[in-house]
Amino acid sequence: MMMSTRPSMERKDDTIRLGEREMGLEAIETYLTLLISERLRRLAVEGWEADGATDVGSLQRQGRLVWHEHESLWSGKRTYTLTSVSIRVKRISTAGRRREIRDEEAGISRVHA
Repeated sequence: MMMSTRPSMERKDDTIRLGEREMGLEAIETYLTLLISERLRRLAVEGWEADGATDVGSLQRQGRLVWHEHESLWSGKRTYTLTSVSIRVKRISTAGRRREIRDEEAGISRVHA
């Protein structure tokens, strides 16, 4: 019995670990923009694409950038320790529908919220 598969959208958060890198505020956007662009290029090979904003300001406002602010007691200069940044990605997948078909054929009923 041949059944067609219905594509669905697969989504996930992809986290880039930053290894506790410390830098000034002016360097953060350039550094993260380069890292995010490179990660999206690598993910695109597997069919993934951005699912939402990937600019540093939006990621920070959404709580997807983990960092800690430090201020020097002597100079008052602020630096930031970057821990990680998460980007939301998506791709078209038929795997979910194939699983539904196998479950139907096996008589398994699943309820998804």
